[in-house]
Amino acid sequence: MFSPTSKARVIGLLRPLKDVTVVAGHSATFECELSYEGIPVEWFLKDTKLEASDRVVTRAEGRVHTFTLRDVQLDEAGKVKITAKDFTTSAKLIVKGE
Repeated sequence: MFSPTSKARVIGLLRPLKDVTVVAGHSATFECELSYEGIPVEWFLKDTKLEASDRVVTRAEGRVHTFTLRDVQLDEAGKVKITAKDFTTSAKLIVKGE
């Protein structure tokens, strides 16, 4: 039987992603804050799911999730997106020449 106290948590966004402009060859960092800790998220760049590597660093500290792309290339400019369950927010990665 359904109980009013057993409703699912709704994920809220306390601080959205913001567009980041970076010079090619440098690092770009995106950050957002969700309403709860411990929410698993996935990061995407231009609709490609990102996996941790020497260039891709993702972290979660409490409710704050960050993604850093090291040694950004000109052709990596585009949409950065974070998803958590049914929740999505995005921003732009703008890359300028050196």
